[in-house]
Amino acid sequence: MLHLEEWMNLKDLHNHGVSVSEIARRTGRDRKTVRKYLQSARPPRPRARKRKPSKLDPFKEYVLAPIRTVLPLSGLVQRPKLAFLSPDVLLLKSLRQLDALYW
Repeated sequence: MLHLEEWMNLKDLHNHGVSVSEIARRTGRDRKTVRKYLQSARPPRPRARKRKPSKLDPFKEYVLAPIRTVLPLSGLVQRPKLAFLSPDVLLLKSLRQLDALYW
């Protein structure tokens, strides 16, 4: 994918009368790619990636059920301090705290 600066460079070369094939040679890109970017009205933007499911997703409820029953009673997790952490990190921290309590 092109960055904004590269896209602007392609447009600038084309506006100065440089052919698509010559732009491709100068930039090291395929001429079909150069043509595609010259025809676009906006600079290219990265596509949003789909979140890859975790291998632990099928077991998440099994692991979280006992934790949900114990944590509110013990006061181990204080939400305001850990609000910036992802659920996976919270789960790991909770498991470590439970491990320290019971083993």
